[in-house]
Amino acid sequence: MKKRILIIIVLVLILFSTTTMAQYVVSLKDDKIEIRDIKGKYITSSYYTGLKDAVGGAEIVVLWYSSDKIEVRDYKLKYMASQYYSGLKEVSVSGNNVVLYFRTGKIEVRDEKLKYVSSRWQ
Repeated sequence: MKKRILIIIVLVLILFSTTTMAQYVVSLKDDKIEIRDIKGKYITSSYYTGLKDAVGGAEIVVLWYSSDKIEVRDYKLKYMASQYYSGLKEVSVSGNNVVLYFRTGKIEVRDEKLKYVSSRWQ
């Protein structure tokens, strides 16, 4: 009986934590970024010139410009940090961490302020 109650409590906590986590959809069309919540409700949009790609994380949006500038913004597109990186092959996001893939095979993880977290070679 106690084990069942514990399992139910754990499941409720997991359900509560996943539904309260911010989940956003980032779409890029030409130079326009549009942010919507997971249910499709419009949040905000803006135009940025020279974008290569835009990816969204838990609560951040990462903009990758053709100049190899990486810019981190929150889900309302408020500026958080930016930095130039040369030799980028791909950019992705894991949670609130920016993952940079370099042509040399190096993979680097940085936080939402673009401070170094870790790296490895592929």
